[in-house]
Amino acid sequence: MECTWIDIVGVVGSLLSLGGVILTLIQVIKTKKASQAVLEATNEIILRFNREISISNISKHMEIIEAIKTYLIEEKYELALFKMYFIKDWLIELKAIPVLLEFIEEEKTSQLVKELSSDIYNLENKLVNDTVKIKPLPIFSHLDTIKENFKEIESKLKYINNGRKSNTLN
Repeated sequence: MECTWIDIVGVVGSLLSLGGVILTLIQVIKTKKASQAVLEATNEIILRFNREISISNISKHMEIIEAIKTYLIEEKYELALFKMYFIKDWLIELKAIPVLLEFIEEEKTSQLVKELSSDIYNLENKLVNDTVKIKPLPIFSHLDTIKENFKEIESKLKYINNGRKSNTLN
């Protein structure tokens, strides 16, 4: 059997093509791994960003709780009531915020909503019937419990975010 230079060139070309396919597959695998790493890093950044937003929202709601107390002391019941609805709605919405799910105690949150609903009902009665007396201390106690719950969640979120940041840097 006789090999011509065309046959040799054909074999060499086929081997080079096979080598090219192998190199292409290796690059595809490396690219897939790199894109997976980018996706994981992006997801971590989004999660950390969502935690930071939640921390900010929690801080804002703790300030609102302090404003409610001030309104109650100043007997600005309409403003206090408005803000209490805002806090109640957010307590209910906490269960729908994915980044907070692991920190929400269902029973505790439900109890806080019930207590706040009772306080709202009493304030509504006060606005309808001026002879109704408002006892601010139980309301303050409920608001303080909510605020402590918010502080606890905020603290856990900050701990996780700070821990992840330091792990990322190491």
